[in-house]
Amino acid sequence: MSIRFFVTVVALLVSLCASTLAAEPRAISVDLQDRGFSTGIQLRSRASTTVFFSLPGPESLSQLRLKLHGQISAPNLFRGSLLVTANGQPVDSIAIKQADGLQPLDRDIAIDRKLIAANGALNIRFEAELLANGDPCANDSDIANIISILPTTGISFNINPDQIQSLVDAVRLLPHNAEIVLPKSTPLNPRAAQAALHLAVLMIADGINPRIQSTRDNSPAAIRLERDKRAPIDENAAVLVRDNDKLDIVIDPSRDVVALTKLWQMAPGTIIGNAAIASRSPNGVKPVGDNFREFSSLPPAQNIGQTGEWTLNFPLLAESGRLARSVKLRVAVAPDWSSEAPILTVYLNGQLVTAARLRPGDNEISFPLPSQALNFSNSLRLVVDRATERGYCVRPGGGNAVQIMPGSGVTFDDDSGSGFSAVARGLAKGGTVVLPDAARDPDVAGRYLAFAARLLAVFGSTAEDIDVRFGLSPSDLASLTKTAIIFEVAGSEGLKIPIPSRAESLNLPPVASSALAGLFSDPNGKQLRVVLSEPDQIPTPPALYLRGGGANALVSTSGVVWSDAPSVSSPLFGTLQNSASGLQSLAERYGLTVLIVLAVLVVIVFVARKVLVLYFRGRASR
Repeated sequence: MSIRFFVTVVALLVSLCASTLAAEPRAISVDLQDRGFSTGIQLRSRASTTVFFSLPGPESLSQLRLKLHGQISAPNLFRGSLLVTANGQPVDSIAIKQADGLQPLDRDIAIDRKLIAANGALNIRFEAELLANGDPCANDSDIANIISILPTTGISFNINPDQIQSLVDAVRLLPHNAEIVLPKSTPLNPRAAQAALHLAVLMIADGINPRIQSTRDNSPAAIRLERDKRAPIDENAAVLVRDNDKLDIVIDPSRDVVALTKLWQMAPGTIIGNAAIASRSPNGVKPVGDNFREFSSLPPAQNIGQTGEWTLNFPLLAESGRLARSVKLRVAVAPDWSSEAPILTVYLNGQLVTAARLRPGDNEISFPLPSQALNFSNSLRLVVDRATERGYCVRPGGGNAVQIMPGSGVTFDDDSGSGFSAVARGLAKGGTVVLPDAARDPDVAGRYLAFAARLLAVFGSTAEDIDVRFGLSPSDLASLTKTAIIFEVAGSEGLKIPIPSRAESLNLPPVASSALAGLFSDPNGKQLRVVLSEPDQIPTPPALYLRGGGANALVSTSGVVWSDAPSVSSPLFGTLQNSASGLQSLAERYGLTVLIVLAVLVVIVFVARKVLVLYFRGRASR
């Protein structure tokens, strides 16, 4: 009996110790803002939107919930509802009633973890129906009827780090603002800097905002660059290290970090906002011929009742370095459109580029791409509208089918471009990021590397063939054979921005609270100088949008605030802008004299007008 009692006590103690050492479950939340919906979601009439979440395996999750926050405006509503589904299965439905003012929308919806796909994919879909009247042949849309889902809406769940057994699940657990922790040793090894740069570009391609730093914070998962003794010596593998409720992916930077690419490819593709972004796929087109590239993925067919919309993304440069010049679209229209001839309208980055009538059958539409409207990452928005002269009437079948067909794509030409375009073309063949000597300190290097990663992501580089060097002399810089991104500090004179509309360049004196960076490319794209206004103030923009036709730009924490690329504007706006610039140049050249003359002329005009009005009034009274 005593032996059994002793064994029982030992077993209880072991069980107690194991439960004490086990990590406590940790609460995780991911909202719409993290998924690219910075302003939330707005639903009108018959509309729907899907939000994609990439989660760890369902077996490691518990307490999965959708926290829905929003507002409803329905002053002119006949009938309304909101349906919420998770991977196609209904999880909640809401009846909406007519009322003046704003109605709060707050729901806490439990989701069965069995609804999560085996690969961790979870699609939350919001489907709204807001009808202004009961006549099926009348316009059922009213601008005042709208469901606004706030960006604070999101999912929450509990995760136990002990149950995360695969690197793929660990990657899915990385938060939106993910950490890359540099080694603490000084000076920073260039291989570690190169690894951090490559990982940061991978994260940006998947919609993650990388933070490169030398210390670990309290986020649930992070990537740490250091050698771990548990990593296999003969393999390029990362290891998982658990510390209570935190999980680290530890990678040896002296090894082949490019092998980590396979880890991202194993995770499901990410959807950021309304745009699908394939994991580590900066091109967005697939080769067909020497100059023509088909779109890599086409949206499915739509049964259109009144209007339908698709989005196609493509880069400025193909993998060969050629520049995008024109688009060919093949659009199939179901025969029962024959009496209506719908209109296809195409927008490039928000600018109208073409419109055409569609006929039943296969339609082929080609149009040039205006260079002044092209960015390094471009979006074509295609809108099909039922252009019927009689009243709109919903058909029993739910609309007529329209589809973007294979054979649609972009034609690239052999123009090598200049400025930023030439830089991107050079980086496609490899390059160098040159950091100042101060960046050898891991506490300083992270901000430089994060900004460099943003630039490389804009230019379409995967950073696989980009090396990092510190403190090169002018002779060393001149000897570089590959395209280089060179960081330097403006110094006491401040930034000098070459704005051609002014009589002289704009001088920006250094300001202690500012964080500005000037981007200056040489014509052949061999060097891109990144000139900082202050050595300890590096902008941290959430995204950069550079036009391919530019060569100079000014960047702040909010993004690109000025660029010398041609802008898309009306002729009237351009005339007014040039007139204002001319007056400004005259004022700068001749000083106060011009202002006095202009003021006198204005006074004379107003006095003359007053005299004429009084004269004609006097004659009328007689």
